[in-house]
Amino acid sequence: MVFVYPEEENAVQQLAQRVEEESGSFDGWERWTILNPSFFKEEESLPITPFQRPRRNEIFTELDAWRSFRNLLRHHHSFITPSFEGDVALCGLGKQIERSGAKLGLKTRQGRAFSNCFNEKTNRRDIRESPLFEISKEGVWCQLIEEPSCLKILGIVNTGRPKNLQNFVSCLISLAIGELGFKMIYGHPMTVSSEDHYPHNGKDKTKRFERWKTVKLEVEGQKKSVVLNRLFKFWLLMGFRLLWSPDEGKELCVGALSSEYKETLLCHNKEAWAQIFEDPITEL
Repeated sequence: MVFVYPEEENAVQQLAQRVEEESGSFDGWERWTILNPSFFKEEESLPITPFQRPRRNEIFTELDAWRSFRNLLRHHHSFITPSFEGDVALCGLGKQIERSGAKLGLKTRQGRAFSNCFNEKTNRRDIRESPLFEISKEGVWCQLIEEPSCLKILGIVNTGRPKNLQNFVSCLISLAIGELGFKMIYGHPMTVSSEDHYPHNGKDKTKRFERWKTVKLEVEGQKKSVVLNRLFKFWLLMGFRLLWSPDEGKELCVGALSSEYKETLLCHNKEAWAQIFEDPITEL
């Protein structure tokens, strides 16, 4: 029975590393079992009473393991791994970013972004390569990829003085919307801690992921509550605004819109977008 098809090998190896770094386990699968799926024996069930020992499903066949593994590949969220290995010459959008960014004091370099996701057409876990752009200024750097009509922020890191970050965000919005003419720039605040350490991070970095507020929204007649962590508040203070996320499976993000695109969105779905732009929603 084929667990991993030849064209999936690199994607599965990358996925195993990601699971280990993020949570250590996903639906019972750990790094070693992802790399050796035929040995997977399912998670132990919880005891019904305190006097029972946990036990695994006694009848767990190779077919069960195969189904569980293919579900893992399908259901694990997509992720992007940036790389600046090797020299990548600026080209296309990279040259435009360099030229326009220079007016704002930004430096630019180009790399590669590897998107690890499940391809519904081929039923395989894929790695897709796309251009990656990094801009920097005064100790702050940001990694970007191009999406249809917008720029997506993979991450922003400040290794310089704290006050430099707000100025950088302002330059980033001016670059994306004003200079390059994109309709939108957006990114998702972190929900788990990074292993990287920077001089201006507080000692208790976990506070960044604590609940800041719960916003109540209504979409297509259905009401839902969305919990925002303290990083949402931080990035709103830095100059971004709260937005609906264009990414599948995501609800809210932070970023900026062109004035024309904002009007287009309000015309397209006023109910959904008007409540996002209301002051009480993003009140700090």
